[in-house]
Amino acid sequence: MEHLRWYDNDENLKLLFKVLQKLPLEAQNTIGCEIVQVMLQKKINTDDLLAKLEYVPQRNRWYDKSESLHSSIKMLKTLSVEERAEILSEVFSTIVSFIHQNKDDL
Repeated sequence: MEHLRWYDNDENLKLLFKVLQKLPLEAQNTIGCEIVQVMLQKKINTDDLLAKLEYVPQRNRWYDKSESLHSSIKMLKTLSVEERAEILSEVFSTIVSFIHQNKDDL
């Protein structure tokens, strides 16, 4: 039986993770902060999202190296499919802009 991760059923999330994984750590930090900013702008219930963040002493995933990216991904995980789709639309725009503005440094 194939093990599915929580984001494996969402093609946009899989694409987001694939792109983020290839970015340098500094860029991952920036995008992680942007994801949280988008959630705040969309007035997603961030108090509830933050309450669901848990301390994980041992972090072995690639996105755990960036605290902001780790937190934003944990927050994305708690959203409904509809909320996540709305957030991802803006996040992809942010990533494209970031890559365009920093193409010489990536």
